[in-house]
Amino acid sequence: MDKFVTRKKAKKVSSNSESDGSGSDVEEAPKKTETQGTKRKAEPTPLEGETKTKQVKASADAKPDAKISGLMSETVTEPGWKKVLAAEFAKPYYAEIEKYVAKERKTDTPIFPPHHEVYNAFNFTPYDKVKVVIIGQDPYFNPNQGEGLCFSVKKGVAIPPSLNRIYKVLAKTVPDFKIPKHGSLESWANQGVLLLNATLTVQSGKPNSHAKCGWQDFTTAVMKTLNKEKEGLVYLLWGGFAQKKGAVIDKKKNHVLTAAHPSPMGGASWNDCNHFMECNALLKKAGKEEIDWKIPD
Repeated sequence: MDKFVTRKKAKKVSSNSESDGSGSDVEEAPKKTETQGTKRKAEPTPLEGETKTKQVKASADAKPDAKISGLMSETVTEPGWKKVLAAEFAKPYYAEIEKYVAKERKTDTPIFPPHHEVYNAFNFTPYDKVKVVIIGQDPYFNPNQGEGLCFSVKKGVAIPPSLNRIYKVLAKTVPDFKIPKHGSLESWANQGVLLLNATLTVQSGKPNSHAKCGWQDFTTAVMKTLNKEKEGLVYLLWGGFAQKKGAVIDKKKNHVLTAAHPSPMGGASWNDCNHFMECNALLKKAGKEEIDWKIPD
């Protein structure tokens, strides 16, 4: 298979980062492709919680999980992923992740998403149906926002700026797309779009607070497994963080589309992104069912 790497031209933005609600990096991709060997400059730390997003009223999700039963790994119910992840769950480093997050949940600081939603990306997208992978950074850190899917927020929660910009590009490029009144991307997940954050938990109000507890190793292992066992996947990597995370992808077996991050901090380059239609063209060429990017209310 030919090497598939598409990269948008970029504008450098301020190194001052803001919470962007996206789970990925806010700086535009470099102008040159990876094959040209261009070195990246240091990039601002991305934040997914979007401090400019209006805080929602705290409810049960904003309180520490007082009735947690079992390990996070036990909440993986999708048979395919349950089998695939079993070996990783058995490793010592993963046991440390479980201990760390369990200890964090016993404090007065809420941990998001709730215990039973940490592995929603896997439960909503069966292993055998994965066709597209979108990489985020870490969960939304405000009460009631995240639902275990990168870029996605629960219904009834204000749509974050990054997702709002994603919707605008969809409205411009996808026929008959109408911007929904909510920010849940569960309909994408159900069609085979793995919406994977690199870190799967976070402290309330503290973006990237769990980035060094082992989650990065875990999600890299997930990507390596997909890389080994599957081919023809379409990866949508937005911003430098996601593109760096995607270094493990075999571009001879899979398609990698890169673009600026949709955060407002990413500038205007995102507005020219046509990944959704490009993704469907690749799926169609491979004889796979295209993704219906339209989101029902």
